[in-house]
Amino acid sequence: MAVASSILLAFSTSNTNDAQYLIDNSPPTIASEYNDTQNFKSLIKHYPDLRDTVGEVISLKELSAIPVGEEICDTMVSQGLAIKDGMILITAYDGIEGYKSDLRLHSYRREFKEKLNEEKEHKVHNSVIVVLDQETKEILTTIELADKNHVGGIAVDDENAYIAKSADGVISVISLDKIKEAAKKGKEEGIRHTSIDYDYNMPCDCDASIVSLRETIEGKKQLLIGTWIPFPGVSILRTFDFGENNDLILDQKFSINSACNGASFVKRDGKEFLIVACSMGRSLNSNLFVYEVGENEKGKIELSYRSKSNYPPMMEEITEYVGNDGKRRLAINSEAFSERYSIGRSNIISNGIIITDLDRVLDKKGDVRKNAVYYEEDIYKEEEENDDKKRKNKKKEMKEIDK
Repeated sequence: MAVASSILLAFSTSNTNDAQYLIDNSPPTIASEYNDTQNFKSLIKHYPDLRDTVGEVISLKELSAIPVGEEICDTMVSQGLAIKDGMILITAYDGIEGYKSDLRLHSYRREFKEKLNEEKEHKVHNSVIVVLDQETKEILTTIELADKNHVGGIAVDDENAYIAKSADGVISVISLDKIKEAAKKGKEEGIRHTSIDYDYNMPCDCDASIVSLRETIEGKKQLLIGTWIPFPGVSILRTFDFGENNDLILDQKFSINSACNGASFVKRDGKEFLIVACSMGRSLNSNLFVYEVGENEKGKIELSYRSKSNYPPMMEEITEYVGNDGKRRLAINSEAFSERYSIGRSNIISNGIIITDLDRVLDKKGDVRKNAVYYEEDIYKEEEENDDKKRKNKKKEMKEIDK
Protein backbone atom coordinates (compact mmCIF):
# COMPACT_ATOMS: atom_id res chain seq x y z
CA MET A 1 0.00 0.00 0.00
CA ALA A 2 1.32 3.43 -0.88
CA VAL A 3 2.53 5.77 1.80
CA ALA A 4 0.55 8.98 2.33
CA SER A 5 2.65 11.99 1.44
CA SER A 6 3.26 14.88 3.79
CA ILE A 7 4.48 18.43 3.54
CA LEU A 8 6.53 19.85 6.33
CA LEU A 9 6.38 23.50 7.22
CA ALA A 10 9.08 25.33 9.17
CA PHE A 11 8.73 28.73 10.79
CA SER A 12 10.86 31.75 10.10
CA THR A 13 12.52 33.33 13.11
CA SER A 14 11.88 36.78 11.68
CA ASN A 15 9.22 39.12 13.01
CA THR A 16 7.10 38.64 9.89
CA ASN A 17 6.08 35.10 10.96
CA ASP A 18 6.18 34.06 7.31
CA ALA A 19 6.20 30.29 6.86
CA GLN A 20 9.12 28.83 4.92
CA TYR A 21 8.38 25.62 3.05
CA LEU A 22 10.61 22.58 3.24
CA ILE A 23 9.22 20.14 0.70
CA ASP A 24 10.14 16.47 0.75
CA ASN A 25 12.01 15.82 -2.51
CA SER A 26 10.39 12.41 -2.97
CA PRO A 27 7.34 12.68 -5.26
CA PRO A 28 3.87 12.08 -3.80
CA THR A 29 2.72 8.49 -4.20
CA ILE A 30 -0.79 9.57 -5.20
CA ALA A 31 -1.16 12.04 -8.07
CA SER A 32 -3.44 14.80 -6.80
CA GLU A 33 -3.76 18.55 -7.18
CA TYR A 34 -4.05 18.74 -3.39
CA ASN A 35 -0.45 17.64 -2.94
CA ASP A 36 1.18 20.44 -4.90
CA THR A 37 3.19 23.17 -3.24
CA GLN A 38 1.02 26.05 -4.40
CA ASN A 39 -2.08 24.65 -2.74
CA PHE A 40 -0.41 24.55 0.66
CA LYS A 41 1.07 28.01 0.20
CA SER A 42 -2.45 29.26 -0.45
CA LEU A 43 -3.69 27.45 2.66
CA ILE A 44 -1.14 29.14 4.90
CA LYS A 45 -1.53 32.48 3.16
CA HIS A 46 -5.27 32.60 3.77
CA TYR A 47 -5.19 31.35 7.37
CA PRO A 48 -2.69 33.29 9.50
CA ASP A 49 -3.92 31.51 12.64
CA LEU A 50 -2.97 28.20 11.05
CA ARG A 51 0.40 29.60 9.93
CA ASP A 52 1.32 30.38 13.51
CA THR A 53 0.69 26.86 14.81
CA VAL A 54 1.01 24.29 11.98
CA GLY A 55 3.95 21.91 11.87
CA GLU A 56 2.88 19.24 9.35
CA VAL A 57 0.02 18.36 7.03
CA ILE A 58 -0.53 14.66 6.39
CA SER A 59 -2.23 14.01 3.07
CA LEU A 60 -5.07 11.49 3.26
CA LYS A 61 -6.20 11.65 -0.35
CA GLU A 62 -5.79 7.86 -0.50
CA LEU A 63 -8.78 7.50 1.79
CA SER A 64 -11.00 8.69 -1.05
CA ALA A 65 -10.82 5.17 -2.52
CA ILE A 66 -10.39 2.39 0.02
CA PRO A 67 -11.24 -1.34 0.04
CA VAL A 68 -14.47 -2.41 1.72
CA GLY A 69 -14.99 -6.13 1.31
CA GLU A 70 -14.42 -7.07 -2.32
CA GLU A 71 -15.08 -3.54 -3.60
CA ILE A 72 -13.39 -0.16 -3.63
CA CYS A 73 -15.39 2.73 -2.20
CA ASP A 74 -14.53 6.14 -3.68
CA THR A 75 -16.91 8.23 -1.59
CA MET A 76 -15.71 7.56 1.96
CA VAL A 77 -15.85 10.63 4.22
CA SER A 78 -13.33 10.77 7.07
CA GLN A 79 -14.73 11.80 10.46
CA GLY A 80 -13.20 10.70 13.76
CA LEU A 81 -9.51 10.72 14.64
CA ALA A 82 -7.48 9.07 17.39
CA ILE A 83 -3.73 8.46 17.72
CA LYS A 84 -2.72 5.64 20.03
CA ASP A 85 0.16 3.15 20.41
CA GLY A 86 1.74 4.00 17.05
CA MET A 87 -1.57 3.91 15.17
CA ILE A 88 -3.62 6.64 13.53
CA LEU A 89 -7.30 5.62 13.62
CA ILE A 90 -9.76 7.35 11.29
CA THR A 91 -13.46 6.57 11.16
CA ALA A 92 -15.26 7.09 7.85
CA TYR A 93 -18.70 6.54 6.36
CA ASP A 94 -19.85 6.13 2.76
CA GLY A 95 -21.23 9.47 1.55
CA ILE A 96 -22.58 8.11 -1.73
CA GLU A 97 -26.20 9.20 -1.15
CA GLY A 98 -25.21 12.82 -0.60
CA TYR A 99 -22.87 12.64 -3.57
CA LYS A 100 -25.65 11.34 -5.81
CA SER A 101 -27.88 14.21 -4.66
CA ASP A 102 -25.20 16.72 -5.66
CA LEU A 103 -24.78 15.01 -9.02
CA ARG A 104 -28.53 15.12 -9.69
CA LEU A 105 -28.65 18.80 -8.80
CA HIS A 106 -25.88 19.52 -11.33
CA SER A 107 -26.88 16.90 -13.93
CA TYR A 108 -27.57 19.65 -16.48
CA ARG A 109 -23.81 19.47 -17.04
CA ARG A 110 -22.74 16.47 -19.11
CA GLU A 111 -19.79 15.52 -16.90
CA PHE A 112 -21.98 15.25 -13.82
CA LYS A 113 -24.74 13.42 -15.67
CA GLU A 114 -22.22 10.85 -16.86
CA LYS A 115 -20.79 10.49 -13.37
CA LEU A 116 -24.30 10.00 -11.96
CA ASN A 117 -24.85 7.15 -14.41
CA GLU A 118 -21.55 5.61 -13.33
CA GLU A 119 -22.59 5.75 -9.67
CA LYS A 120 -26.12 4.45 -10.27
CA GLU A 121 -25.30 0.94 -8.99
CA HIS A 122 -23.17 2.18 -6.09
CA LYS A 123 -24.80 0.84 -2.91
CA VAL A 124 -23.92 2.24 0.49
CA HIS A 125 -20.91 0.46 1.97
CA ASN A 126 -20.45 -0.24 5.65
CA SER A 127 -18.60 2.33 7.71
CA VAL A 128 -14.93 1.70 8.47
CA ILE A 129 -11.95 2.45 10.67
CA VAL A 130 -8.84 3.07 8.60
CA VAL A 131 -5.64 2.25 10.50
CA LEU A 132 -2.42 4.03 9.54
CA ASP A 133 1.11 3.57 10.84
CA GLN A 134 1.84 6.72 12.86
CA GLU A 135 5.46 6.89 11.74
CA THR A 136 5.27 6.00 8.02
CA LYS A 137 1.63 7.06 7.41
CA GLU A 138 1.17 3.77 5.56
CA ILE A 139 -2.37 2.40 5.52
CA LEU A 140 -2.07 -0.85 7.47
CA THR A 141 -5.63 -2.09 7.21
CA THR A 142 -9.27 -1.12 6.76
CA ILE A 143 -11.57 -2.39 9.49
CA GLU A 144 -15.11 -2.82 8.17
CA LEU A 145 -17.67 -2.12 10.88
CA ALA A 146 -20.92 -3.96 11.39
CA ASP A 147 -23.26 -1.32 9.96
CA LYS A 148 -23.71 1.60 7.57
CA ASN A 149 -24.20 4.13 10.34
CA HIS A 150 -22.94 7.70 9.99
CA VAL A 151 -19.98 7.09 12.30
CA GLY A 152 -18.57 10.22 13.88
CA GLY A 153 -15.85 10.71 16.47
CA ILE A 154 -13.62 8.06 17.97
CA ALA A 155 -11.95 8.16 21.40
CA VAL A 156 -9.45 5.60 22.66
CA ASP A 157 -8.19 4.66 26.12
CA ASP A 158 -5.89 1.78 27.12
CA GLU A 159 -8.64 -0.80 26.68
CA ASN A 160 -11.27 0.30 24.19
CA ALA A 161 -12.17 2.44 21.21
CA TYR A 162 -15.44 4.39 21.61
CA ILE A 163 -17.21 5.26 18.35
CA ALA A 164 -19.97 7.87 18.08
CA LYS A 165 -22.95 6.81 15.93
CA SER A 166 -25.41 9.60 15.37
CA ALA A 167 -28.15 7.63 13.63
CA ASP A 168 -28.49 5.14 16.50
CA GLY A 169 -27.83 7.45 19.44
CA VAL A 170 -25.25 5.10 20.88
CA ILE A 171 -21.53 4.80 21.50
CA SER A 172 -20.25 1.54 20.05
CA VAL A 173 -17.26 -0.09 21.72
CA ILE A 174 -14.46 -2.22 20.23
CA SER A 175 -11.57 -3.52 22.31
CA LEU A 176 -8.23 -1.95 21.45
CA ASP A 177 -6.63 -5.42 21.30
CA LYS A 178 -8.84 -6.33 18.32
CA ILE A 179 -7.76 -3.20 16.47
CA LYS A 180 -4.09 -3.84 17.27
CA GLU A 181 -4.37 -7.41 16.00
CA ALA A 182 -5.91 -6.21 12.73
CA ALA A 183 -3.13 -3.62 12.35
CA LYS A 184 -0.47 -6.27 13.03
CA LYS A 185 -1.90 -8.62 10.39
CA GLY A 186 -2.00 -5.75 7.93
CA LYS A 187 1.63 -4.84 8.58
CA GLU A 188 3.14 -8.31 8.82
CA GLU A 189 0.88 -10.43 6.63
CA GLY A 190 -0.48 -7.89 4.17
CA ILE A 191 -4.11 -8.46 5.21
CA ARG A 192 -5.51 -5.07 4.24
CA HIS A 193 -9.15 -5.66 5.08
CA THR A 194 -10.97 -7.24 8.01
CA SER A 195 -14.41 -7.12 9.60
CA ILE A 196 -14.92 -6.56 13.32
CA ASP A 197 -18.17 -6.61 15.29
CA TYR A 198 -18.81 -4.21 18.14
CA ASP A 199 -18.20 -5.66 21.59
CA TYR A 200 -21.20 -3.77 22.95
CA ASN A 201 -23.20 -0.54 22.58
CA MET A 202 -23.78 2.15 25.20
CA PRO A 203 -27.00 4.17 24.63
CA CYS A 204 -26.60 7.91 25.18
CA ASP A 205 -30.13 8.99 24.13
CA CYS A 206 -28.83 11.70 21.79
CA ASP A 207 -27.36 12.15 18.34
CA ALA A 208 -23.72 11.22 18.94
CA SER A 209 -21.62 13.24 16.50
CA ILE A 210 -18.41 13.56 18.50
CA VAL A 211 -16.88 11.73 21.43
CA SER A 212 -13.91 12.53 23.65
CA LEU A 213 -12.48 11.19 26.91
CA ARG A 214 -11.93 13.29 30.00
CA GLU A 215 -10.35 12.71 33.39
CA THR A 216 -11.92 14.81 36.16
CA ILE A 217 -10.00 16.51 38.98
CA GLU A 218 -10.82 13.49 41.16
CA GLY A 219 -9.38 11.14 38.53
CA LYS A 220 -12.75 9.83 37.33
CA LYS A 221 -13.05 8.93 33.64
CA GLN A 222 -15.86 10.55 31.65
CA LEU A 223 -17.07 10.62 28.07
CA LEU A 224 -17.92 13.90 26.36
CA ILE A 225 -20.54 13.34 23.66
CA GLY A 226 -21.47 16.15 21.30
CA THR A 227 -24.39 16.68 18.93
CA TRP A 228 -23.71 18.73 15.80
CA ILE A 229 -26.65 21.01 14.98
CA PRO A 230 -26.30 22.95 11.70
CA PHE A 231 -28.96 25.56 12.48
CA PRO A 232 -28.90 27.95 14.26
CA GLY A 233 -25.27 26.96 14.82
CA VAL A 234 -25.65 25.49 18.29
CA SER A 235 -24.04 22.26 19.48
CA ILE A 236 -25.14 20.31 22.53
CA LEU A 237 -22.36 18.82 24.66
CA ARG A 238 -22.93 16.24 27.39
CA THR A 239 -20.61 14.60 29.89
CA PHE A 240 -21.31 11.04 31.01
CA ASP A 241 -19.97 8.87 33.81
CA PHE A 242 -19.32 5.19 33.15
CA GLY A 243 -21.82 2.89 34.85
CA GLU A 244 -21.10 -0.58 36.21
CA ASN A 245 -23.00 -2.42 33.47
CA ASN A 246 -21.44 -0.90 30.33
CA ASP A 247 -23.90 1.97 30.49
CA LEU A 248 -23.56 5.74 30.52
CA ILE A 249 -24.91 8.04 33.22
CA LEU A 250 -25.60 11.66 32.28
CA ASP A 251 -23.60 14.08 34.42
CA GLN A 252 -23.92 17.47 32.70
CA LYS A 253 -25.38 19.16 29.65
CA PHE A 254 -24.41 22.47 28.04
CA SER A 255 -24.25 24.10 24.62
CA ILE A 256 -22.03 26.41 22.60
CA ASN A 257 -23.19 28.69 19.79
CA SER A 258 -21.21 27.01 17.02
CA ALA A 259 -21.53 23.78 15.03
CA CYS A 260 -19.11 21.53 16.91
CA ASN A 261 -17.45 18.64 15.04
CA GLY A 262 -14.64 17.75 17.41
CA ALA A 263 -13.49 18.33 20.97
CA SER A 264 -10.51 17.40 23.11
CA PHE A 265 -9.71 17.88 26.82
CA VAL A 266 -6.03 18.63 27.45
CA LYS A 267 -4.01 19.53 30.55
CA ARG A 268 -0.99 21.80 31.01
CA ASP A 269 0.74 23.21 34.10
CA GLY A 270 -2.01 22.02 36.42
CA LYS A 271 -4.76 23.55 34.28
CA GLU A 272 -7.36 21.85 32.10
CA PHE A 273 -8.54 23.09 28.71
CA LEU A 274 -11.28 22.15 26.28
CA ILE A 275 -10.45 22.68 22.60
CA VAL A 276 -13.42 22.62 20.24
CA ALA A 277 -13.38 22.41 16.43
CA CYS A 278 -16.44 23.90 14.72
CA SER A 279 -17.32 23.94 11.03
CA MET A 280 -20.30 24.69 8.81
CA GLY A 281 -20.33 23.76 5.14
CA ARG A 282 -17.80 23.70 2.32
CA SER A 283 -17.08 27.40 1.95
CA LEU A 284 -17.24 28.86 5.45
CA ASN A 285 -14.17 28.96 7.66
CA SER A 286 -13.85 26.49 10.47
CA ASN A 287 -13.09 27.78 13.95
CA LEU A 288 -10.97 26.46 16.77
CA PHE A 289 -12.18 27.57 20.22
CA VAL A 290 -10.11 27.19 23.39
CA TYR A 291 -11.69 27.25 26.86
CA GLU A 292 -10.15 26.91 30.29
CA VAL A 293 -12.02 24.30 32.32
CA GLY A 294 -13.03 24.87 35.91
CA GLU A 295 -15.43 23.10 38.26
CA ASN A 296 -18.12 24.64 40.47
CA GLU A 297 -19.04 23.56 44.00
CA LYS A 298 -21.07 20.67 42.57
CA GLY A 299 -18.10 19.40 40.59
CA LYS A 300 -19.67 20.47 37.29
CA ILE A 301 -17.72 21.95 34.39
CA GLU A 302 -17.51 25.72 33.99
CA LEU A 303 -15.80 27.06 30.87
CA SER A 304 -13.85 30.33 30.55
CA TYR A 305 -13.31 31.54 26.98
CA ARG A 306 -9.67 32.02 25.88
CA SER A 307 -9.45 32.27 22.09
CA LYS A 308 -11.00 31.72 18.69
CA SER A 309 -8.94 31.02 15.55
CA ASN A 310 -9.92 30.72 11.88
CA TYR A 311 -9.05 27.47 10.12
CA PRO A 312 -9.88 25.92 6.70
CA PRO A 313 -13.42 24.66 5.99
CA MET A 314 -14.76 21.29 7.07
CA MET A 315 -12.64 20.47 10.08
CA GLU A 316 -13.74 17.34 11.91
CA GLU A 317 -12.37 15.69 15.04
CA ILE A 318 -9.29 16.76 16.98
CA THR A 319 -7.03 14.79 19.30
CA GLU A 320 -3.93 15.34 21.42
CA TYR A 321 -0.89 13.10 21.11
CA VAL A 322 2.83 13.08 21.95
CA GLY A 323 5.29 12.84 19.05
CA ASN A 324 8.47 10.79 18.94
CA ASP A 325 10.36 13.92 20.01
CA GLY A 326 8.30 14.14 23.20
CA LYS A 327 6.43 17.28 22.13
CA ARG A 328 2.66 17.49 22.57
CA ARG A 329 0.66 18.10 19.43
CA LEU A 330 -2.94 18.59 18.37
CA ALA A 331 -4.07 16.69 15.27
CA ILE A 332 -7.06 18.05 13.34
CA ASN A 333 -8.90 15.89 10.81
CA SER A 334 -10.73 17.15 7.71
CA GLU A 335 -13.46 15.75 5.47
CA ALA A 336 -13.00 18.36 2.73
CA PHE A 337 -10.88 16.25 0.39
CA SER A 338 -13.49 13.49 0.00
CA GLU A 339 -14.95 12.95 -3.46
CA ARG A 340 -18.33 13.24 -1.74
CA TYR A 341 -17.72 17.00 -1.47
CA SER A 342 -15.96 17.55 -4.79
CA ILE A 343 -18.93 19.49 -6.22
CA GLY A 344 -19.05 22.97 -4.77
CA ARG A 345 -15.97 22.38 -2.65
CA SER A 346 -13.98 25.36 -1.40
CA ASN A 347 -10.74 25.99 -3.30
CA ILE A 348 -8.75 26.38 -0.08
CA ILE A 349 -9.01 23.17 1.91
CA SER A 350 -6.97 20.82 4.03
CA ASN A 351 -6.44 17.49 2.33
CA GLY A 352 -5.95 15.44 5.46
CA ILE A 353 -4.69 15.87 9.00
CA ILE A 354 -3.26 19.18 10.20
CA ILE A 355 -0.63 18.67 12.91
CA THR A 356 -0.20 21.68 15.19
CA ASP A 357 1.95 22.60 18.18
CA LEU A 358 -0.39 22.18 21.16
CA ASP A 359 1.35 24.82 23.28
CA ARG A 360 1.04 27.38 20.48
CA VAL A 361 -2.65 26.57 20.16
CA LEU A 362 -3.20 27.06 23.91
CA ASP A 363 -1.19 30.30 23.98
CA LYS A 364 -2.88 31.95 21.00
CA LYS A 365 -5.11 34.93 21.67
CA GLY A 366 -7.13 34.49 18.50
CA ASP A 367 -10.29 36.46 17.80
CA VAL A 368 -11.55 38.53 20.72
CA ARG A 369 -15.20 37.79 19.92
CA LYS A 370 -16.44 35.45 22.60
CA ASN A 371 -18.23 32.19 22.00
CA ALA A 372 -21.21 31.88 24.34
CA VAL A 373 -21.65 28.82 26.54
CA TYR A 374 -25.07 27.94 27.97
CA TYR A 375 -25.56 25.56 30.87
CA GLU A 376 -28.71 23.59 31.35
CA GLU A 377 -29.42 23.26 35.05
CA ASP A 378 -32.69 21.39 34.58
CA ILE A 379 -31.10 18.00 35.05
CA TYR A 380 -29.83 19.04 38.49
CA LYS A 381 -33.19 20.51 39.47
CA GLU A 382 -34.83 17.32 38.26
CA GLU A 383 -32.48 15.27 40.42
CA GLU A 384 -33.25 17.43 43.45
CA GLU A 385 -36.99 17.20 42.80
CA ASN A 386 -36.74 13.42 42.54
CA ASP A 387 -34.80 13.30 45.81
CA ASP A 388 -37.48 15.46 47.47
CA LYS A 389 -40.22 13.14 46.20
CA LYS A 390 -38.35 10.12 47.53
CA ARG A 391 -37.94 11.74 50.93
CA LYS A 392 -41.64 12.71 51.08
CA ASN A 393 -42.72 9.22 50.03
CA LYS A 394 -40.42 7.72 52.66
CA LYS A 395 -41.94 9.95 55.39
CA LYS A 396 -45.43 8.98 54.23
CA GLU A 397 -44.52 5.30 54.40
CA MET A 398 -43.12 5.73 57.92
CA LYS A 399 -46.32 7.48 59.08
CA GLU A 400 -48.41 4.63 57.69
CA ILE A 401 -46.22 2.15 59.58
CA ASP A 402 -46.61 4.13 62.81
CA LYS A 403 -50.39 4.04 62.45
